[in-house]
Amino acid sequence: MCMMRKHNVLPTRRAFSLMEVVLAVGVISIAVVALLGLLAPTVSSVRHIVDKDSAIRIDGIVRSYIEDELLYSGDGSVSQALAGGDPDSFDDSMVLYIWEEQANALDGDAITTIIQDDLGGYNATGGDTIGVPYVVVLSPLIIGTGANGDYDYTNADNEGYIPFRVRMYQLDRSNVAAVAGSEDTYLTDSRLIFDYPSAKLQ
Repeated sequence: MCMMRKHNVLPTRRAFSLMEVVLAVGVISIAVVALLGLLAPTVSSVRHIVDKDSAIRIDGIVRSYIEDELLYSGDGSVSQALAGGDPDSFDDSMVLYIWEEQANALDGDAITTIIQDDLGGYNATGGDTIGVPYVVVLSPLIIGTGANGDYDYTNADNEGYIPFRVRMYQLDRSNVAAVAGSEDTYLTDSRLIFDYPSAKLQ
């Protein structure tokens, strides 16, 4: 008697073809690129908000510095810097450099705001320097009908107050050091974030 054995044949699985793999990779790549395209404006918007908040805070510090720390007359004073009275000349302006430092953020060290008429102590690549640097320019205002106005900047002690225009510029760490002597090149309208009149009382 002949016995017949029955063999179970397992179904074979068809592998993905090269074309299918290429199409799948292409679809995933397009999805990733689209996602990155959506994230980029969001990151830029967040950075803009952070920079704007920082600039508003720095402007408040500048106003307090003008009122409480800036000298009215004498060496290094507003009246000495603006004595020429020419609103279009950086030679008749007071230029201030502002940046922030934090020794160790992880230890909760306080953020220190530095305001100076030069960049002494500024380190563009230093770990303590945070955020972006700012340049503030105080320049004469045209008050009256004269060529440079009727206000006498050379005799500010007799006037009782010194009017001036405040302009604040936001710069990159890499180019702030080049501002001194090249203000016309670096302090342009594209970097201007605040522009308003103010005054220092005697």
